[in-house]
Amino acid sequence: MARAGLADLHAAGLTLRAGENSEVVKTYLSRCLKAPRPKRRRTATPADLPPDYLTVSQAAKVAGASKRTIYKLCEEGRLLHHRVGTGRGTIRIKQSDLRRYLEQNRVECRPTSAAKDYLFS
Repeated sequence: MARAGLADLHAAGLTLRAGENSEVVKTYLSRCLKAPRPKRRRTATPADLPPDYLTVSQAAKVAGASKRTIYKLCEEGRLLHHRVGTGRGTIRIKQSDLRRYLEQNRVECRPTSAAKDYLFS
């Protein structure tokens, strides 16, 4: 798989014309694979974030849930979150919003009358 896009290769002077023989194609592909990779954009690290915002991984650890569950809650609009960046962006969750969600979805454990009779008789 080539490491650079066609536009990058063309800008670097790597061109291939229709009807080239197999040796030229092999040389071209070899040069494509050796071409420098485009720089990846830097993603925010936890140290770069404001202290009251969590990544999806951090929110999952705090909630004791999987990352997929956090993504699903955000997708369904049940967990308030922010999208940071262009396109889909990355999800950031405010700690207070996560605490509020967890508190709103707290289930009190009440034994049924049959269980009470069995346990406490």
